[in-house]
Amino acid sequence: MSILTFIPNSDNKSLIMQHNTYIVNTAKGISSTTVNGNKIFFPFQKLNGDFWTAMGEDRSAALLKGAITRHYKPKKNQKSASEILLKYFQYDSIADFTEKENLEKVEACTLIVLEKQNLYEFIWDGEVKYLSRLDTNRPYIWLSTELYDNNLYKNIKINFLNWLEENKFNLDKQTLMDYHLDFGQDLLDIIVLKNNLHLDTTNIFSITMNKRSRSISNYEVLTRNTVQKRLLHGAKISKLKKQ
Repeated sequence: MSILTFIPNSDNKSLIMQHNTYIVNTAKGISSTTVNGNKIFFPFQKLNGDFWTAMGEDRSAALLKGAITRHYKPKKNQKSASEILLKYFQYDSIADFTEKENLEKVEACTLIVLEKQNLYEFIWDGEVKYLSRLDTNRPYIWLSTELYDNNLYKNIKINFLNWLEENKFNLDKQTLMDYHLDFGQDLLDIIVLKNNLHLDTTNIFSITMNKRSRSISNYEVLTRNTVQKRLLHGAKISKLKKQ
């Protein structure tokens, strides 16, 4: 289960994903692979091989389980949604991916993409694909549709809008991180209690993009350790930085 937010400001556009899972499945550091000659970076969960956020040399994406309505466990022989994240990077664009990728056996999911300074929302509901170009001048919040109902989602959006109003003069990546560590944890506690689960907020993944560079970072909540990868547009790949 994840909570994803997008915040624009005068210089940067930031996607922050709060990832909630079992402590033993914490994503460690940032891994990399090559897709069609392009280097892709992502926090990787070694226990089950899943990854939910990825950054390429010219675009980035974050994946949520579920689509428009509440998401339940995948059907028999259905593929995990996490498989489509790297598949997206095999295509030239999200439009190309939407047109050509066969998702017939993939569980419902939502893919948020930062591509050429544009923001896109791709939804696969298990039967139909939807692609929307979003306004990059306004903030957004998304949740995995695994464990919440419509009333809870409405309350979350109201809370997010109130928080934005209170922090409108201090909206940056760190402020948004604090939102996830504070309110996001409170929300998780409600969902865990309601569904009798044993989840924790294990990681905060973030992607920040501006005209000069883009970066991806993985904050491990338990150890308070951050690993970051930064790419300068048109320059060589920078080294991993630990904080």
